[in-house]
Formats: sequence, C-alpha cells, structure tokens
Amino acid sequence: MINGSRRYQPFRLGGLVCLLLFVLFLVQPGWAATPAAPPPNAGGPVKVAVDTVVNKIYQIDTIAESYTIDAYLTLTWNDPRLADLLPAGREKASYFNDQADELLAKDVWWPVPEFTNMIGSRDIVNREVFIKRNGDVSVIEHFAGTFTSDMDFREYPFDRQEFKVIIESFSYDETEMEFVSKAAAYQKEQVENPEWDFSDPNGAAVRHKYKEWPKAYSSYTFRIEADRKYGYFIWQFFFPLAMIVVASWIVFWISDFGNQLGTAFTLLLTVVAFNFYASTLLLRLPYNTFIEIAIISGYVTIFLTLLIIVLQHQLVQRGRDISAARLNMASRLLFPAGNVLAVYWLKLSFLG
Repeated sequence: MINGSRRYQPFRLGGLVCLLLFVLFLVQPGWAATPAAPPPNAGGPVKVAVDTVVNKIYQIDTIAESYTIDAYLTLTWNDPRLADLLPAGREKASYFNDQADELLAKDVWWPVPEFTNMIGSRDIVNREVFIKRNGDVSVIEHFAGTFTSDMDFREYPFDRQEFKVIIESFSYDETEMEFVSKAAAYQKEQVENPEWDFSDPNGAAVRHKYKEWPKAYSSYTFRIEADRKYGYFIWQFFFPLAMIVVASWIVFWISDFGNQLGTAFTLLLTVVAFNFYASTLLLRLPYNTFIEIAIISGYVTIFLTLLIIVLQHQLVQRGRDISAARLNMASRLLFPAGNVLAVYWLKLSFLG
C-alpha cells in the first residue's frame, strides 16, 4: 500500500505545478485591463468640434413622444501625441470599425459621447478614426437610434414640434472636455415626411449642470423643428364640422316649433356621430387639444340653438309674439357673429 501511494505522488505534484502555471498566466500583466488614454489637456479642456448630418427621421410616435434618427456624427479635436501612431512617411491614416474600436479603447483619447435623450441602445452602422500627422483626429460615426423629447400638442393639428439629439460626455466634465458646435445639416430629399414639414436644423453647445451632481458637463444639442401638415384635417374635420354648425342656424328660419326642435336634435346627433368618426384623429392625451375644443364648441353651439328655440316657443305660448320674433331675428345675427368671435378667441388662446 505504501509503494502504491508513492506511485501517484509524481502525478499529484505535476497537477499542482500545472495549476500554479495556469494561475500565473491569468494574472500576468497582459490580461489586465488596459486603461484608456488620458485627455490631452494643455492648459484647459479639450475643444471637441461637433458636426451632425441627419439622413432620415422616421417612426415618429407622437403619443410616445419618440422618433428614430439615422445620422452621421463627426467629432474632431487635436491630440499631438497621436503623431507617433502613424506609419513612417504617412501624413494621415484611417481606421475602420474593429480597428477604430481598438484604437479608441486604449490608444486614442476621445470624449466618450453619451446620447442623453436616447431610448434603448444606439446602432452604430460604421465608425472611422481619421488621424493626421499634426495631431488632428476625427471620429466619424454612422448611427441610428430612437430618441425622445417633450412635446406639446395643445395646438394639434396646427402644432409645431422639436426633434433633437442631446450629446454629453460620459467620462469627462467641463474642465476636461468642451463641445464646440461646428455644423448641423440634413439630407432634405431623404428627411421629407408626409406628415411633417421640417425646418433648417441647428446645433448648439451649452453648459449642463445636474442638481444631484457636483460636476457640470458640456452638452451639445442638435435640433430640427417641424410643423405638422394640416391640410388633411382642414378638409376631413374642420370643414364638415363647420357645415354642421352652420346648418344648425337654419332653425331660426323655420317657423314651426316641432320642425325646429327636430332639426336641432338631428344636428346634435350628427355632431355625436361625427365625434365618433373624428376619434380616429384625436390623440389620447390628459389635456384637450385645439381639435377637441372645436368639437366641444360644436356641441355648445347646437345646444344653445335648442335653448333659444325652446325659449322662443315659451314666449309664443305666453302671447309675447313680438318678443319671440325679436329673439329669433337677434339669433340669426348673433349666432354667426358669436361663432366667428369664438373661433377668433380659440385661435388666440391656442394658436397664438
């Protein structure tokens, strides 16, 4: 038994040696994380110029206040240390995708941009790192992502919304890095949308301070404002509603009370049915929009006509025919004028 146990000792010793070598292999410096390059500070924050070009804005969801943007982003700054990365005799060099990612991970300092109003993750289609001998470096990205911004639909369907992309550095505050707006543009023929008219884009860099955080950051915002195309709503909603409201004034030219009452109730039911149709155009919001106020005003107008013709009938029943006739004549003038004033007031209140 003793000789048998000794026979296995060389195998046990060999196993311990292999385990020790494996552990040393894991902890050797080559397996340690390589720290990113420090910023090339020279008496102040690194100035990073931002250039944005939007290809498309699509999948616009007004209820979720989200939209998808396909764009190019170019970040440019100067780092004299990068001249050593260029091959001998080369004045400039480009690195793409995996090579670019490797450079940005350890050899090239960059601002590590974060898109603060993004929903989910950003899809980077292509990335290029472009370096010149004088130290100028550019990171060019073709990306797509879903973004969000606060939207106000009180003027719907005459509303104007803002689509924007906000960029900050994830790692460096304003003392280390500062964005500078260089250019903002978009591909007009590709950005065209059947629902929106987009205005010229603009970009701006500002200082952003968080309440819960002691540091301030340089922030860059690319924005495009857009007006909703409202021609469809004019002909499919406002014109039919106006016809119904105007038709309700006919009751003041009808002499028989029964016909007056029947006409007014029919038009009231017509507005109710029209509201069911218009519900497909309405946004599900916790506040009323201009288009909903227009529907409510239609209800109010026809309801007032009912009250007037009932009051007129009561005057006739009490033998006050002259007062009833005067009320009827006044209603023929006051209702159209009152509706014009009401529309003007609504325009000032909602549309400015």
